[in-house]
Amino acid sequence: MPFPYRDLRDFLDDLRTQGDLVKIEEPIDVSREKNELAALQSHVAGVDGPCLWLENLAGYNTPDIPLVLNVFGSRRRMAAALGAKTELEAKLKLSAILNDPGSWLDPTIVNRSAAPCKEIVIKGSDIDLRTQIPHVWFGDERQSYPNCDITASKDPITGELNASTYRYGLMGVDPDGKPYSEELQKSYMTAYAWWNPIYNDLGVHYSKAVKLGKPLDVAIAYVLDPTLFAIGGGPSILMGTHKWDKYALTGAVRGKPLELVKCEDSDLYVPASAEYILEGQIEVPPREEPDGPHGNFLGYYDPAFILPLIRINTITRRRKPIWYNVYEMWPPFDHGYVGVTFVAVEILAELKRKLPQVKDVVVHGGTWLPFVVVQLDCDREEKPFHWFGRHVIHAVWSAAGRFPRMMKYVVVVGPDIDPYNLTDVLIAMVTRTQPKRDFMFNEYGGALVLDPSAPRGPQGNTLITEQVGIDATIKVPEVHQEFAKVARPSREEMERIAKKVERYLKK
Repeated sequence: MPFPYRDLRDFLDDLRTQGDLVKIEEPIDVSREKNELAALQSHVAGVDGPCLWLENLAGYNTPDIPLVLNVFGSRRRMAAALGAKTELEAKLKLSAILNDPGSWLDPTIVNRSAAPCKEIVIKGSDIDLRTQIPHVWFGDERQSYPNCDITASKDPITGELNASTYRYGLMGVDPDGKPYSEELQKSYMTAYAWWNPIYNDLGVHYSKAVKLGKPLDVAIAYVLDPTLFAIGGGPSILMGTHKWDKYALTGAVRGKPLELVKCEDSDLYVPASAEYILEGQIEVPPREEPDGPHGNFLGYYDPAFILPLIRINTITRRRKPIWYNVYEMWPPFDHGYVGVTFVAVEILAELKRKLPQVKDVVVHGGTWLPFVVVQLDCDREEKPFHWFGRHVIHAVWSAAGRFPRMMKYVVVVGPDIDPYNLTDVLIAMVTRTQPKRDFMFNEYGGALVLDPSAPRGPQGNTLITEQVGIDATIKVPEVHQEFAKVARPSREEMERIAKKVERYLKK
């Protein structure tokens, strides 16, 4: 199935054709007490393994609904979801589109009869999240977290749309292992709306709703076209940039507009090809509950957070749905590659506008890890001015978007260093820097929300961290008149010899 994909099913068909989707017939336990999903996800991501299709599941509340795992578990599959062959190609494509909102495509609005997500409708007192939404557990998490979504909400004052990915918790047991009330289990989820203090766009909307004394309408679409899911969890864009927010950005990346359908209970719109839609309201006055522990994208369990509750009023879904879930854990892991790509894209898009010498930006760690390598297309005396590496570090930390200001470690290297190869990067750091001269420190940088080493705010999230920038370019002419010649063959020589001996070295 050629790009763009209509839905996740198209993408899975493509992976199956390439031998990159495997059906696991062995029984896999997904229960809270004895789950095997964390170990399975860690193993398959660690060996650069395929996407998995699971049907034989123990401890599963919806046995007729297959579970998909590890959809985005490689840089290659992440690029494919964005219509590219390589990560660099995907980043350059996305950077150009981000910098040109005029190219973004308005979605097409379809009638509900043409929307697969409307085949089944459940409302009001008939809703029971315990049986109507698949529950799977990873590791030591108390709640089951359905995470593969895009959430639509509107600014209660300006009416501006935000369409992004957020975490929600199905309310089984609390952080102490005690069951929540039947009312909460049936109709409510915890919502990761960081509103006190404000940290994400959903938090902005909810904070305004609290001040107005009105609940906030939200619509959560689960199991999506892979391009939409990737972009929903990817680049931050300024609210109001486009009427249709990331729906329009996704349309531009796909080269074809998304198909949206109007919600049952509000004037919000959701992707017509989604597997599930949950419509509800984050309640006002704030009704909050503790949530946790859960794995985070830096590889640790978070303590309990105090989070607002969303009441689900309507569920619509496909007649025979599939379910996709993800887990944040010690990297690498499935959708961590969304972070690898889009943290880099946010920085690359901004730097490309101001600094044409920037060739590539690479995030390491298999997730939204705040360790970024910036590769220049020049070094030595070819740099545009003295200490140019320092200028690039400042440009990263001051770039627009959510993630650049949170980069705890920024390393700048020249064109002979492969930014994807950590050995290359470490050699440049060791042989081309002096720690006092070439390391820059910032005491009050922005922290990733879940950094366990940073001080925590009142909701349990982290806001401030220390940062270091490392200028690993060659200091000619700043310090040296000459610098040692590198003892390595050129990339062209390596490519020629690789082709020459390829047939001898195949496994």
